[in-house]
Amino acid sequence: RTLTAKEQAAHDAGLASVLLAGEPGDELAAWCIGGVAFADLPFASSSFTAYTAGSDDLVIPPLPNSYYTRDPSTWVGPGVVLSAMAHRVRRREVLHLEMIYRHHPRFLASSPGESDTGPIIFGEDRPGTAGVEGGDLLALAPGVLVAACGGRTRSGTVEALAAELFAAGAAHEVLAVQLPGRGGEVHLDTVFSQIDHDAFVVYADLVERLPTYALRPGRNGRIEVDHEEHLFSAVARVLGLEALRL
Repeated sequence: RTLTAKEQAAHDAGLASVLLAGEPGDELAAWCIGGVAFADLPFASSSFTAYTAGSDDLVIPPLPNSYYTRDPSTWVGPGVVLSAMAHRVRRREVLHLEMIYRHHPRFLASSPGESDTGPIIFGEDRPGTAGVEGGDLLALAPGVLVAACGGRTRSGTVEALAAELFAAGAAHEVLAVQLPGRGGEVHLDTVFSQIDHDAFVVYADLVERLPTYALRPGRNGRIEVDHEEHLFSAVARVLGLEALRL
């Protein structure tokens, strides 16, 4: 039968993927990140898209935002949080990192008794409506995570992530910060970034007014929530400091 336009496009992308599978690692990475144009294909597609495409039009689009590696994943204790990116154009970055974490020798077992399936992946069963990005997560200290809720990362996702971290013993406290409503394009690390164990670069006028909550494991798998005076004092408390250098 004749393929539909959607099927033909998927077929072309699938063929491109098969061709890439035989490439050396460095060349495969270059194609996956740089994209594949119709002119790069060693076969002629019969799709209408191919007939109307220019030589520079893309079968597999590039991923220029791969430079911002803090967004697609965040390491917390013994595992890694794979992000659920808000913008569709960046979601393939997460898939690339997941394949690296699961299959690269650097992340597999290095001695007898260790798991050979790679690190713990937090959020594997995350629903499609969830949203979390690495720019909103700060692994502040062993067992402590700061997570911002705003336009990119949702409060329900933070609560579910906290429960998962508590259950795995990867954290004993999560400080949840509520970014302002205008924060659709604002990450936590653009207003609060750690540069030393006690020092932070901050947008003080904004951050000191952000509602902050401490999430801790409670009984029967529940999460206890306590309101904090503000983020600065909460961070100083968990770090065992009298004050922060700002």
